[in-house]
Amino acid sequence: MAAKGKKGSCWAGYKMAGMKKKKGRQVPNCVKAKSKKKNR
Repeated sequence: MAAKGKKGSCWAGYKMAGMKKKKGRQVPNCVKAKSKKKNR
């Protein structure tokens, strides 16, 4: 989750994919970053 007061902050391994509304305010929408390795 993002830290309070910091817009665009996401956990390590996550990237920001726009903004979303949560409890009436805008928060960053953090999604898991895709790795470049292919699992077979």
